[in-house]
Amino acid sequence: MHPLSSAELLTVWESGLNQGTDQQALRLLLAAMPEKTEADLKAFSIGERDYHLMRLRHQLFGSRFDSVSQCPNCKEQLQWDSDIRELYALGREAYPVQRNPIIQTERWTIRLRPLSHSDINALLQEPDETAKPEQLLRASVLAIKNQEDDTVAFEQLSKTDRNAIVNALQAADPLARVDIDLTCPACDHRWQALFDIASFLWAEINAWALRTLHGIHLLASNYGWTEQDILAMTPTRRQIYLDMVAR
Repeated sequence: MHPLSSAELLTVWESGLNQGTDQQALRLLLAAMPEKTEADLKAFSIGERDYHLMRLRHQLFGSRFDSVSQCPNCKEQLQWDSDIRELYALGREAYPVQRNPIIQTERWTIRLRPLSHSDINALLQEPDETAKPEQLLRASVLAIKNQEDDTVAFEQLSKTDRNAIVNALQAADPLARVDIDLTCPACDHRWQALFDIASFLWAEINAWALRTLHGIHLLASNYGWTEQDILAMTPTRRQIYLDMVAR
């Protein structure tokens, strides 16, 4: 993964302003993985994309991160911390994802493909909310064959078959959904909080960019240096000069 300089990260941040989360994630990965095309990245499964975003977060801001959740039982605000390495380690053996996992049920051979964010976005345009879970399941199925190798319609799958598909997709794409186990210190209620790396990382980058631009403004105003000169400094040296300005 290409290490992004401060100047490169600011450029990506600026280009992603007023864009949706998926487009922001795409811009980040295009910059951090220059060997990949936009088509390559759009073909990533949900978990594969997020696996690389987690690695990028580790590279940019370190392994530890803090977050805040609200207890669904008593509404207590809970601040928790975790290690991003523990999360993306779950996908280290899974990615690059197996493109066409195959499962064998008692009656059928089912060939699948893990879902991508493009699948989710396409489905969000559909007006019928109740049909969406089944539509996603349909989208993941490439082919269904019986024992005679004849093609079988999706409608012939039983509930057991469909559960087998869900389990196979989770195994093939383990980071497609990341839940953090939490316990409320006030009422001992336990629940799982969904961790969305794309929006979390962009929020961190946005806060970093605003701090960085403020620091550039202060140094340029006091020393007459250009933005390019200031960004070429190491973060440590830049902070030392900012501390001097603040005295």
